[in-house]
Amino acid sequence: MVLFAPLVFLGGSCNPTTWRHDVAIPYLKRLCITFYNPVSSTSSVHLHLLTSEYLQQVGNWKPELMEIEDQAKMTAELLFFVIDNQTRSTASMVEAAYLAGCGRQLVLVIKDFVPPVVVAGEQLSSLEVEDLERSHAYLTDLVERQGIPVFNDIDTALDCTGKAISQSVKVSDLTLSDGAMPVKFAHIRVADKLMKLRDVFNSVDTNNSGRLSKQDIRLALRTIMDEDASFDTFQTQERDMFTFEEFCCMVAEMRCRRQPFMQRLLLKLSRLPMKIFNWIHGYQVPSPSNSELRQRDLFLGGSCGFTTWREDIAIPMLKKEGMSFFNPQLPEWSMRYIPLEAAVKDSCCLLLYVITPDTRGITSMLEASHFIGQGCQVVLCIQPMQYGVQIEGECLTELAVKDYNRARAYLSDLANRDGVPVFDKIEEAVQNSIHRLRDQHS
Repeated sequence: MVLFAPLVFLGGSCNPTTWRHDVAIPYLKRLCITFYNPVSSTSSVHLHLLTSEYLQQVGNWKPELMEIEDQAKMTAELLFFVIDNQTRSTASMVEAAYLAGCGRQLVLVIKDFVPPVVVAGEQLSSLEVEDLERSHAYLTDLVERQGIPVFNDIDTALDCTGKAISQSVKVSDLTLSDGAMPVKFAHIRVADKLMKLRDVFNSVDTNNSGRLSKQDIRLALRTIMDEDASFDTFQTQERDMFTFEEFCCMVAEMRCRRQPFMQRLLLKLSRLPMKIFNWIHGYQVPSPSNSELRQRDLFLGGSCGFTTWREDIAIPMLKKEGMSFFNPQLPEWSMRYIPLEAAVKDSCCLLLYVITPDTRGITSMLEASHFIGQGCQVVLCIQPMQYGVQIEGECLTELAVKDYNRARAYLSDLANRDGVPVFDKIEEAVQNSIHRLRDQHS
């Protein structure tokens, strides 16, 4: 089936939300912008097509129907996605993360949850809402790392869509005057520097307490700066222990105080002749960041929390084969670890994501789909939830299990279409990863 090319594809949350019919479609019609509405029989493409998420919600969804919807998505000039607060929007979030990774023109609206959160007549627990809010925050971070602003207001997002279409402006080039919050310097990676600071901090923190004494701070600062900490702010501190964040602030302050402007300028000028000489002779100074790009073989991504698949299965298999790895296992997930893990992922040859049946796993699925969209080397192990599953002592409802399995099915399907291997047994996924790493090293 061949579709005409609509300018805008209306994706995201479906039933019972009405944002398409009430807001988006009247606006686009008023501007004479062609669109594709996948949940309506009166779509502007005159085809009766339903989105995968809608069909899943009414119980008749089949993965092969996604192929029909994909034709409209592929031909649209701009993808307008709304992640509403009336549904879990699990599959829509996975889809948006993937499309952002693909570099598509994406306008994304994420509506904040307002308690009490009710989905299909069921009130969500505070634990589940926190999990979904983390997913919203992580999706926002993934999209903004591509230089794409994220909106929380549909009307403003539509205004920006109108400008992007009518004036051929990239979404990433929208400004404050357009109503967007532009993402500045999204390409700059601060994670490498943070990782180095974290390594120094951890090497001094022999007790793994997450805090350093004044004496330890002096040692850590001397390691990084080659000089003692003698500035006033440090000397006047009454506390004896300092966190990693405070350590980073001290490093920043010392660097600001280290060299006056003229000294820094003269230093750069003194290096200029050598740079010109090296350029003429085609010599390139090795970059520390480049030399560390392949520090580890495998990133062990996926379900964390109380899962033990890494320690019980993956790590013993990798150690037996002499493969290096990074284990991001954390007792409590936090947004502040995103930049640290971003640097690690960049330095790994392969990314393994295991989605276990005893976690909701949305954040991990967002991450996996995004890196698949970017064309990274990824291996997946996806295990469906079973009815009656309990997470942190809470029994998930039948509707919740369907919603989270929907995201698993969507991730599995897009991975298959992109040639990414998908397994349902962890041992097989790890073994496949080892084979792929061997091929890369040979």
